[in-house]
Amino acid sequence: MKKIFILMFLMIFSLAFSQVTVEKIRFNIVPSQMVLDISGAVVPKYNSFYDKGTRLLFLEVENSKLAKGVEAIIEKNNGLINTVETTDLDGKSNFFIVFEEGVSYTISTLKSPTRIVINMK
Repeated sequence: MKKIFILMFLMIFSLAFSQVTVEKIRFNIVPSQMVLDISGAVVPKYNSFYDKGTRLLFLEVENSKLAKGVEAIIEKNNGLINTVETTDLDGKSNFFIVFEEGVSYTISTLKSPTRIVINMK
């Protein structure tokens, strides 16, 4: 019984701290969204900070990395985003998103398939 408990604990622990991969960054026009497609079934935790003066949204996805060759091509975003830059640092994927003036946003997560979605209007 003790072995089963330890095995279950290790499985839960490994799932909680497993690193996910941001496989793709894409933009939807209707509705206006920036979508981060994530590998695996674990929805990663994220932190965000927005600076009104520069219209910069900083989004940090914990326990993640960017897939090789992932780029944010922003040509199809209804003119709501000015620039997007990405970087991996210390086991986290970081996104620096500069919106055009007057854009508001919300961030949500989806579980199946796993995604982080930034809705804009």
